[in-house]
Amino acid sequence: MNTGEYLNRVEKTDLTIPEQDLQGSVDRLSVPFHDLEQTPDLIEFRVGQGHFKLVYRPHEYKHDGKLYVDQFSKEIDEFILTNDEKSTNVLKFLPQGTKVIVYNLDKKTGDIVEAQGERGLNKRNIVIHSKIDSIYMVAVLLHEIGHIIDYSKLDELALKNMFDDIENSDIAEEIRRERTANAFTLRFLRPLLRDAGLRRDVINVLKHGSLANYYLAAKYQIQERREKPIDLGMSHYYEDFI
Repeated sequence: MNTGEYLNRVEKTDLTIPEQDLQGSVDRLSVPFHDLEQTPDLIEFRVGQGHFKLVYRPHEYKHDGKLYVDQFSKEIDEFILTNDEKSTNVLKFLPQGTKVIVYNLDKKTGDIVEAQGERGLNKRNIVIHSKIDSIYMVAVLLHEIGHIIDYSKLDELALKNMFDDIENSDIAEEIRRERTANAFTLRFLRPLLRDAGLRRDVINVLKHGSLANYYLAAKYQIQERREKPIDLGMSHYYEDFI
């Protein structure tokens, strides 16, 4: 990819919307599901025409050669999405051995963390810092899965990024990764969002909330490197998924 052309588009793009519109979308998507069914090891709920099922197992880890069970978190064993009678275990797209660990907190964010795999090889795991009981948190989980899949493809190609190695290619790559993770999220959520308002809220959060922060940061970094001041036009940053 051409770094210059990509970043020129970023600099010319305005993703800002009124703060109250974005916050309204965040609030509506964060409401816990009303038809939630759960046990200690299973959660099921509906989103529009779709059905989600999350199956958990104990989160086990090794320390000093001993196996322990974390009492404050669980691992997702299956993440099944059913839409129009077609079921998909979304975790099947992850590299083998990737863990998705969920903590019962209220941070509403996710992270990619490095972990030591077998034979001392590093691997990436996903950590979610809240119950997955709302559309917002489903989007957080899908976003992080999208990141892991993207990283895995880069590893297969032995690449650090998808751009030509010139000035600001690191900034362009960060934007590309966020767009890719958002695209993966919408790939699974869009078929379920037949309600126009719900669909608009998801796009607001992914595009005008999450991605807009990266666009603003990119513009700032580019102009900072050029030693020019920038007016961000916004005094706040919405907390992003990662």
